[in-house]
Amino acid sequence: MIISPPFHGKTTFARDLGKQYSERLSINTLFIDERDEFSLGNSCDLGKCSDVIRYCDKKFGFYNGVRVMNPEVIVCDELSDESDFDGLNFAANSGVKVVATIHGDDLCDITKKEEGKRIIENKIFDYFVVLLNFKVYKIYDKNMRLL
Repeated sequence: MIISPPFHGKTTFARDLGKQYSERLSINTLFIDERDEFSLGNSCDLGKCSDVIRYCDKKFGFYNGVRVMNPEVIVCDELSDESDFDGLNFAANSGVKVVATIHGDDLCDITKKEEGKRIIENKIFDYFVVLLNFKVYKIYDKNMRLL
C-alpha cells in the first residue's frame, strides 16, 4: 500500500511499480484505472504483461478482473469507500496481490479510518510505503514495524 497526502506521487509510484511487475518480471498485472490516470488514454506503456480496465469503479474492476483476467497483481489508485475495500478483500482472498494507494500522512493516519484498521488487522498488504514530496519517506511491514 502506498500512503501519502495528495500530490506527493502516489499514482506515479503505483503506475511505475505495476509496470515493473509487468515488464521486467513478466507478472500478469491488471490496472484498475477509474479516471484514466494510469494508461493516460493508451499513451502510457504499462508493460507487456498488463491489462487495463478503465472508467469503472474499483469494486467492479476487482471482482470482474479476478474472475475474467487472471491477474497475479492488481494496481489501483485511491482506496476511499467501503465498496473499494470490499473489492480489495475479494482480490486478496482470491490470492491476488494488490498495489493500492490511499490518502494519509503516515501509517498511523490511515488507522484512524475504519477501513484502514481492517486493512492492517487483516494483513492484506505486505508493505506500506509512505511517500513525501515524491520520495520514499518510510516503509513498514505488515506488522507495522518500520524497516
